[in-house]
Amino acid sequence: MDYLRVQGISCEARLGVSRKERRELQFIRVDLSAGLDMEAAANTDDLELTVDYAQLIRRVQKTVRDHECYLLESLAQHLCRSVLTDSRIREVTVQVYKFPENLRDEIDQVSIEMTRRSG
Repeated sequence: MDYLRVQGISCEARLGVSRKERRELQFIRVDLSAGLDMEAAANTDDLELTVDYAQLIRRVQKTVRDHECYLLESLAQHLCRSVLTDSRIREVTVQVYKFPENLRDEIDQVSIEMTRRSG
C-alpha cells in the first residue's frame, strides 16, 4: 500500500468538555496518512487516478468545522469516517493536536492518533 501524508492542517474547532471551552473557536492541527494504491497515477501522471490532497485538506477542515465535540477521540473518529468516504482510500491515520489554554504552562499540546480501515 502507498501512503499520502498531509501534515499540519490548520483548523478551527469547537472542542472541549466544558461549555466555556466550546464557546470560542480554538486552533487545532491535524496530520493524516491515507493508504491507497497509487500505481495507476504514478504510471500515467494523472491526478484523476489519485487523491487530490487539496480536496482532502478542505474535507478535513469542513469535518472539523461541522462537528462540535467534547472529546478529541470523537473528532478523530469523525475525521476517519469522512476521509474513508473516498473509496480509493483503504486506510487512514489521523492525529489531532489540541493546545489547551488551561494547561499552557504545563504542556505544549495533547494529541490523539487513530487508525481506521475501510470495509
